[in-house]
Amino acid sequence: MADILFPFAGGLGLFLVGMMLMSQGLVGFAGGALQRALVRFTGSPSRAFASGTLITVLVQSSTATTVTLIGFVSAGLIGFTQAIGVLLGASLGNTGTGWIVAGLGLRVSLGYYTMPLIGIGAFLKLLGKGRIAELGLALAGFGLMFTGLDTLSKGMQALSAVFNLAALPVGGFGARMAAMLVGLALTAIMQSSTAAVATTLTALHTEVINFDQAAALVVGAAIGTTLTGVLSAIGGTVHAKRTALAYVLFNAGAGLIAIALLPLFHAAIGWLNTHAGLDAGASSLAAFHTLFIAVGVLLFLPVAGPFARWIERLLPETTGAA
Repeated sequence: MADILFPFAGGLGLFLVGMMLMSQGLVGFAGGALQRALVRFTGSPSRAFASGTLITVLVQSSTATTVTLIGFVSAGLIGFTQAIGVLLGASLGNTGTGWIVAGLGLRVSLGYYTMPLIGIGAFLKLLGKGRIAELGLALAGFGLMFTGLDTLSKGMQALSAVFNLAALPVGGFGARMAAMLVGLALTAIMQSSTAAVATTLTALHTEVINFDQAAALVVGAAIGTTLTGVLSAIGGTVHAKRTALAYVLFNAGAGLIAIALLPLFHAAIGWLNTHAGLDAGASSLAAFHTLFIAVGVLLFLPVAGPFARWIERLLPETTGAA
């Protein structure tokens, strides 16, 4: 049993640590420029959305974006309507990691080739100063992420012989909801939707689960990623709580739409497979992740103002005054 669990747990741990170090390094290397951009380029919900998407893609962490955003909203630096635009962008930007994993991590065994980056990054971190040291941290994290992904892929193949993930329910709305809850729980346990999505992509790539099961798991991960924002808002101002609630409601709304319309999304992905040259498997799952979040953005962004006012009525100023 240890021969099976240890590689899986170790690979997952390396991936998580790599993502954390890469995100910290990129944020540190930017030297506050991303935070200033977040404040500067949020004049309208659409501009706020673009800023949230770009910053999340750059730092590879929706958690970093949302936690920073909650702090800015609490300090009055960003209006609540603009904050909703940033949250929508963070959700869409968070799907970028799935494309990296599907397009590179699972197609090519990059763990071996990125190992020098770990050494180079470590030396830069130890010997460099300021932004050079932060760049070293990001490089080391990038290398660790793909080393962990290689180990995770091997561990997933062995784990499937013991824990039959294919036994997840499939077929019908209730089965999709159950699989979605498994994905939500997986994200809560790992405290990282990126890790949950990477695990799901790996399971699909190794044919442990089918596409419908993987899609429901990814929807659960998208909803589960809001938990960090909720935790960071506990004990905060009413503005922080409103921001966290808006994040939960958007991701939950987009997720439930995806679950209800999963056959339609599956058909759209099938059309892309046939006519746009999209590869089946992990790349299709990454496309589904981006597609259902994009549909949610198209529905929520035009009504960002009314949505913000509704949240404000749900959590009036007097209930959150600290």
